[in-house]
Amino acid sequence: MDAYIMQPKADVSACLSAQVLALCPSALMAAYTDAELKTHKSHETYGLALFYHVALRDANAAECWSYLYAHFDRMVGGWITRVVRDLTLDEIRDLSHDALTRFWERFGLKQFANANGQLSSVLGLLRAMTENMAKDMLRNQRRHEVYALPDGDSNHITVSGIGDAGVQSEQTLTLPHDQTPEDRVLSTMTVDAVWACIAEACTSEREWVVAEESWDQERTPRDIAAAYPSLFKSAQEVSTIRHTLLRRLRQHPRVIQLSAAWC
Repeated sequence: MDAYIMQPKADVSACLSAQVLALCPSALMAAYTDAELKTHKSHETYGLALFYHVALRDANAAECWSYLYAHFDRMVGGWITRVVRDLTLDEIRDLSHDALTRFWERFGLKQFANANGQLSSVLGLLRAMTENMAKDMLRNQRRHEVYALPDGDSNHITVSGIGDAGVQSEQTLTLPHDQTPEDRVLSTMTVDAVWACIAEACTSEREWVVAEESWDQERTPRDIAAAYPSLFKSAQEVSTIRHTLLRRLRQHPRVIQLSAAWC
């Protein structure tokens, strides 16, 4: 069983009543999609209940998930096409299936509790997982080449490359001004190698979101905290996570091995 699932039962008394939880999956889905309830946004309670059964992995989990899968499949496909363009309908369907399957595997009571009774937070997590997966695919499609930086800008790793569609792209990874041998190794590795190290350095979904948003989308800690309120309490928390990741990168076995050439 997935490690995400092995969590104590979440306290749902504040957001879901016993009466709502007693409804069968089909009744929950009917209420969630009810047009009149949507007018007052009272339908969200029933959607949240569907996700709770999924997180709990109880007897209703599979049926609840089948309703959620069918309902959000098109929305997930739309998120994917905003990241990766020029996909065929079959490719969009395959990627949407992969994203929803990944969410099913990773969404447990811990993630449900972190949503603080907000359906929007649950859907925000689904969107983050979907977009990160799409970005991974897009990154793997590109050919990359690392260019040397001008003197005086040594606190950035800039990775440039030409994508399959012939579009120039660039990423910047910020480092401290006083470079160590490990920092210089990172600045000369290809982008695929750097991101492979980053992926291994990340130990949670929160760290991966910080890495993606900081070094792929070049967002500031304040912007990241604002975009993911269910994951981060403040910009300072995002900054702390980012610094922790940079420290782990310097300690990555591959980086340490290569840094010997700079000593």
